[in-house]
Amino acid sequence: MIGPPAFLFLIASGATAAPGDTLATSRCEGVSFVADSGQCDSASCALLGNVLLRCEGLSVWADEVVIALGPQKEFLGAQASGHVISVEGNRIMTCDHVTLDQDRIQGRVAGAFVRMKDSPFPISDLPPDPSIGRDQALFSGDVSREARDRLHIENAQYTLCDCGGDEPSWQLVAPSIDAQLQERATIWWPHVAISPFGLGLVPITPPMLPISIPLK
Repeated sequence: MIGPPAFLFLIASGATAAPGDTLATSRCEGVSFVADSGQCDSASCALLGNVLLRCEGLSVWADEVVIALGPQKEFLGAQASGHVISVEGNRIMTCDHVTLDQDRIQGRVAGAFVRMKDSPFPISDLPPDPSIGRDQALFSGDVSREARDRLHIENAQYTLCDCGGDEPSWQLVAPSIDAQLQERATIWWPHVAISPFGLGLVPITPPMLPISIPLK
């Protein structure tokens, strides 16, 4: 075990761009990480406490991260868990668990909150407060990243309410949302719900036709 003050490392990615790969432009060329402690063997690294993992413009903070390594010690992927915060540009996502590979965040992230801010987050070694800054949009639900700027969200909720750390006063609740970030979000069969006195969401409309909302 490598102990305090910190465990720092830089590893290369094993990613190669495939012809026509829609995710090729977002692949990690190198990954750096820091943690309170960590232990590595030939196939993996387990990091504990105040973990920060960086892949170019993506930063991920978590309580624990397990990194998979290839035969040349290249980065093959990671599992981050516990108070996970990820920041990329003006987007911040909070969740309990997330999977990463050479294409950054992959797979389905259950119970995630995605905030789009009005400006990018400054680069810092400290995890940001998600409530700081003006929210342009807030999505929540089970999030799948289908391409660099494309999200599919199931059991979805959406609001334009800039409520800081408070619960939004209103939301659109929908079976699913398809969002092309910085462009538009299509909200499928939503209904409007309000949260009177912060006591939970109460629907006030029946399901409506799908709507498309600009995200710029």
